[in-house]
Amino acid sequence: MSDPMPPASIRSESSPTPPPRPEADAVAKSRNVPLIGIIVALALLVVAGIILLVALLGKGSAGGEEAAGTSSAAGKTATVQKHSHAQKLQTAFAQYTEILDAPTKYLTALERDNSSGAYKYALTEMNGDGIPELLFGADDGYGLLNVQVFSADGSGNPFIAPSKVLLDGVALGGGTRAFIMGSKAGNGIIQVLGSASNPQWYCNRMVLQGSELVESDNCDFTFGESTPVLDGDGAELQWLDVSDRSALQKLAGPAGAAGAKQPAGGKSADQKAKAIAAARAQGKQVLEGTLRIMGHKEVLQMQGMPEPNPVPPGTDFSHERYVVVLLDQKQGVLGILGDGSGETDTIETDILDLYSYTGIGNEEDRSSQWQKYDGRRVVVAADTDDICWPSGVGVPIGAPAFGGDVIFAE
Repeated sequence: MSDPMPPASIRSESSPTPPPRPEADAVAKSRNVPLIGIIVALALLVVAGIILLVALLGKGSAGGEEAAGTSSAAGKTATVQKHSHAQKLQTAFAQYTEILDAPTKYLTALERDNSSGAYKYALTEMNGDGIPELLFGADDGYGLLNVQVFSADGSGNPFIAPSKVLLDGVALGGGTRAFIMGSKAGNGIIQVLGSASNPQWYCNRMVLQGSELVESDNCDFTFGESTPVLDGDGAELQWLDVSDRSALQKLAGPAGAAGAKQPAGGKSADQKAKAIAAARAQGKQVLEGTLRIMGHKEVLQMQGMPEPNPVPPGTDFSHERYVVVLLDQKQGVLGILGDGSGETDTIETDILDLYSYTGIGNEEDRSSQWQKYDGRRVVVAADTDDICWPSGVGVPIGAPAFGGDVIFAE
């Protein structure tokens, strides 16, 4: 009998082959999860950052556009406001032009029975709205302007026309003397009143209150010793003939100014300079001042002088006319001496006798030739041979006879 086969070997349970440890795989997998998450998170953060940056840039751009739009809107508003004021001035210009074109229709408050038919106007700011008022005067033929005020606000509404009448000028033969002054501050106008026979004068400020002119404050002063203004606020007005629309045309802006009628001599500084240069090139003496047409007593009152020569009681000087140029200050003027020697001399003066009418003989009064310059600043020029110093004492006292011409008028 054969030997039996050995039994098959049996694995010992004490050293089995370990199966894969699931926990080890799980640990390995768990180690890979945070790494992927971090990468994904970082990617998301980058994307979010890009989105946020784009959003911020878009907002900034929108803000810039909004700011630019605001700035543009502000500019447009300023332009509209400026344009609006310009339109108001043009509207006022149109209304005032109607008055100048048809004076008798609008000057309802003025006495025109004795008017010479001549009219003058001036513009001055009275109520601070930036639209000047129109002062319109009718010449009564005796040296005075009866003045009415018209106020337009530029809205196209009917202008205000107070019924109160003011005066400007010197009554012929003495008596009433009146002047209207503007206000540097645009606060109404100043009416100055006096008489050739009384050195005590009166002035008051007239302001617009509703549709009327009312007195707001006043002052008394001695003519020739104090200045007839309230608190230094007085400003000289420029009176122009109605045929000269240069001042009025300025209200319409460049388009209106282009069509303005120029007064004698021209308005521009360039024209003035050329006129002066041309006169001096001809060897003439050139002087500048304010031209006034006055009576005998008015000249003496203005100079602060008594009657220079004895005159019989009751002597009437009312027919005399003197066209004088009041210089800004004393200046040396070269002229021929009136002693008959034919010699010349330079003497200081602040007044020129441009023309005198005394009524002696059959002389004709030619003072009206200078009427359009009365109250205006002028430049006069004359040859030395046409300038003569007086040999006696006459009116105007100490003034040389200046036989020249007006070469420029403002």
